[in-house]
Amino acid sequence: MRYFLLLLTMFTLSCTPHYIYIVRHAEKDMAPSKDPALTKAGLERAEILKDFMKTRKIDMVYSTSTLRATQTAKPTADYFHLSIKNYAPIPDSLFYKRLATRKKNIVIVGHSNTVDDLVNTFSGARLVPHDLPETEYDNLFIIRRKGDKATFTQLKYGSRTP
Repeated sequence: MRYFLLLLTMFTLSCTPHYIYIVRHAEKDMAPSKDPALTKAGLERAEILKDFMKTRKIDMVYSTSTLRATQTAKPTADYFHLSIKNYAPIPDSLFYKRLATRKKNIVIVGHSNTVDDLVNTFSGARLVPHDLPETEYDNLFIIRRKGDKATFTQLKYGSRTP
C-alpha cells in the first residue's frame, strides 16, 4: 500500500503544472549611471507585478544583480518571504537546465536583451523573435510546463508602454 501511495504521489507531482513568469525589469532612471535605479513609475510597476503574483504560489524569484532588476523583483520576493536568487547577466546552460528541471513556480526578472532568450529557451520554441525595445516594460511572459510540454502566454501588466 505504501508503495502504491508513493507512486501515486510521484505521478501526481509529475503531472502538476508549474509556471515560469518572465519580465523585463521595470522603468529605469535614464540619467547616466552604471547601475540605474527604478523610476517612480518603475517602482509602481514592481508593486503591480507583486499584486499579480499574489494569487499564484511563487516558490523562487530570480534576478540579475543590477539594482533595477533587483528592485523589480523585491516586492514579489518580499510578499512570498523569499530571497532573490541572482543569475548571470547572460544566463548559461546550467541555469536553464537547473530551472527547467525544478517543478516550482518561478519569477525571473531579466533585461531587454535577455528576455527573448529566457522565453525561447524555457518554452522550447522561438516565440519572442528578438530583443525587446528599450522603451518596453509591460510584458509578462508565462511558460506553463507540465511534464515535457510547455505552453506560452503573453500578457501586459501595469500602465502601457510604447
